[in-house]
Amino acid sequence: MTGRTHGDDAGRALSTPMRALALAALFVVAGCTSDPVPEVPIPHDRSLVIVPFATPGEAAWSSALGFEVALRTEKRLEKTAAFVVLEAPIKLMKEGDPATLKAWELGAKVKADYVLEAAIESWDPQGKTIGLARASSTVAVTVTSVQARKVIARKDVKVQYPEEDQVLDKDEDLEDELKDATGKAIAELFAPTP
Repeated sequence: MTGRTHGDDAGRALSTPMRALALAALFVVAGCTSDPVPEVPIPHDRSLVIVPFATPGEAAWSSALGFEVALRTEKRLEKTAAFVVLEAPIKLMKEGDPATLKAWELGAKVKADYVLEAAIESWDPQGKTIGLARASSTVAVTVTSVQARKVIARKDVKVQYPEEDQVLDKDEDLEDELKDATGKAIAELFAPTP
């Protein structure tokens, strides 16, 4: 006789399934801590080209602000995206007015799989919130599949800089920071940071 009773075996029998359940839960939780899922998934073996953005009162390709925010979005994605980010197709301006091309036509000309177009709907680099400087922007983003020749995603991106819980450093250029924050917010649709 080993000195164990029937009650000991029953406790051990119950603890084994509980251990298995705890281990399974641990694996599920560990699996959920991977990278965030992008709102607009682009396969890693594909490419995206970003068209200079439109701004209030100016069409895409003709706005200095639109070019700058598109470039900052491009630079951010070059660092964070798993897919290929093609350079802005400025060379198309030499061939005529690229604004007359449909997104999929433009994408085909530069050999991109996807085209990102955007329109800055509001841009306020001097806004105030309860006496504090707080810049904001709203951007309508559209992604077109070149192969399918159709829009696959439409997203509105709203940015506020600095965020609610931050205070602006007196040496910061609010408009420059808003450009960065807007480019980052658009890039995070495709390659969110953990």
